[in-house]
Amino acid sequence: MISVGLIVIGALAAERTDSCDVPPLLPAYSHNDYLAPRPLAEALGAGYRGVEVDLYRDGNRLLVGHDRRTLRPKRTLEELYLRPLEMRLSRCDFVLAPNTTFFLNLELKERDPEALRLLVNHLESYSTTLFGRGQVRAVLVGWWPTLQVVGQPWPAYLGVQLPFEGKPEETIARAGPPISLLSVDYSKSLRWNGRGSVPRRAQNALAEAVRLGRAIGVPVRVHQARVNPRVFTWLLETGVDLIGVKELGPGTELLAPHGESPNTSKPDPVKRTQ
Repeated sequence: MISVGLIVIGALAAERTDSCDVPPLLPAYSHNDYLAPRPLAEALGAGYRGVEVDLYRDGNRLLVGHDRRTLRPKRTLEELYLRPLEMRLSRCDFVLAPNTTFFLNLELKERDPEALRLLVNHLESYSTTLFGRGQVRAVLVGWWPTLQVVGQPWPAYLGVQLPFEGKPEETIARAGPPISLLSVDYSKSLRWNGRGSVPRRAQNALAEAVRLGRAIGVPVRVHQARVNPRVFTWLLETGVDLIGVKELGPGTELLAPHGESPNTSKPDPVKRTQ
């Protein structure tokens, strides 16, 4: 049974998408956003601070999809995200809200150097109209290569994630591209089910991730988190900036109490990276 709250939230999101009204800002991003009935539009209308998009190279195009079986010729990065973002910025003078950066998280699903070069070329076409004003930040999540693969100076508008799992300090030491996010995989590092007390191991891991994110001056995002009100509250109260949400309806309902007016919200976390 669909709750009245989800229906109201969906209607409000659809209404806001086609206007320049600013919704309450949610400390989250739309994970696998392309699976939504209205990619990008629903996330913007609901106040999500970013989207995550999976990409595959097909000739000279970058197609959006979860795997190659789901790819469709018209569902390109440009058609679903770059052009709509550019149009919204032109129409509203902002993407999500004034002085608020919107994250465009991009995951190349195959370790394909040609895909990276193609992505850089695509983004370069929008370097002035979309990325030059600081309203949108493109971030490579998942695989990212060495600088030599790019074959040119790494573009300032394209950041990379720093995975908390593994050896983040070594990554910081060798990283050439700008680090824009510290990413925590909930299923690997935290794993609390939302019942009882938070295990000490999970508390320590999250505290360390937040400490590291603040130390290097980037937002902390958590993906694969349990959709649970106690889990979301714990993450946000501990200092997480962005929670990945796969189903916008239930996620928005849980996050609504944490929404903030752009006039009263905390400082834009991404400004620490620029």
